Amino acid sequence: MTSERLSLPRFRALPRTEQVAAALAPSRPVPVGLAIRLTVTLGRPRTCVLGVVAFLLGYARIAEPGGWFVVLGTALTIIAGLVANLANAYTDVEEDSANLPSRIWLVARLGHRRLYWITAGLALAALALAVPQGWEFVAFVVVGLVLVYQYSFPPLRLKAHPLLGLVGFAWAVIGPFLIGYFGALGSVRMPDAATLAVLGFLLLWTMAKGLVKNVPDYAGDRAAGLRTSATIFPSRRAAATTAAWATVLAYLALPLLVLADALPTQVALAIVWVVPAGWQGLRLVRAADPRVANTVLRQDMLLSLAFLTTVLLLAYPGVTVLVTVLACLAVVLLSDALALDSRHDPEEPGGPR
Repeated sequence: MTSERLSLPRFRALPRTEQVAAALAPSRPVPVGLAIRLTVTLGRPRTCVLGVVAFLLGYARIAEPGGWFVVLGTALTIIAGLVANLANAYTDVEEDSANLPSRIWLVARLGHRRLYWITAGLALAALALAVPQGWEFVAFVVVGLVLVYQYSFPPLRLKAHPLLGLVGFAWAVIGPFLIGYFGALGSVRMPDAATLAVLGFLLLWTMAKGLVKNVPDYAGDRAAGLRTSATIFPSRRAAATTAAWATVLAYLALPLLVLADALPTQVALAIVWVVPAGWQGLRLVRAADPRVANTVLRQDMLLSLAFLTTVLLLAYPGVTVLVTVLACLAVVLLSDALALDSRHDPEEPGGPR
């Protein structure tokens, strides 16, 4: 199939089996500029910035953010996030033909095999960034990258298991937090009790986000016979309702960290974000159309970023933190403006052509 025949309207008109075949076909030559754009779009940089905030939250528990490791750790976190999204795009061609045909159109244009090697190259780059921190840190990053891959790849394919999939999804926040914590600490060892409490909160909060994330793909995943945290429910509405309540309860758990002296008292003010979180949950329940649900999901990233950023700024205010947070916001806004997100329909204005 030539690149001319891979226009999105024609691609959508193909039967699902032919869409999958087109995505899995041998890679064709692609201009470098287009290959970079397709890679970035499939890598979904707007979803990686939450990990950067978590990285700073972990680092700030030990030292004031600053210096070369903050730059290195930020780069490592972003690359790991890109790897996670690219690996997911590589493995989920069959499911995406039902849920997100525009995503596998991007895979078809880039080339499935080329996507694999780009992902592997970025994983090696992340590993190289860990080397200056010593062998313990390198070993931790290796384990983290294995978890990133095993979220989507066999033999574990964590996302194919309802509960383990949520835990694997939470690694997108837990992993960067630990990168920051261990990097500032200068060694890899068991965190103290207060830090474990923060980790526990982040785990539950991100798992609730995972429940939300799976709802838009309910119909396609159920048709494909996949067991996810959404498809184990008898209906999309039931899955969305559970995700909405789990999200609200996760936000409401924040003051427990203050009561446990795991975070400063002023962090409790971030609880105000439970109101828009509840509203987003209601919108998700009402969003029967997958496209509307995907829009809610994209907006939920902004809400999540706002919440975790508020926690970070209230707990550890500082110039480096503020500048990094503003940079993260700029990445999200720029990604949205340029449609650098494979959950964005490329037929909408601004989508990649």
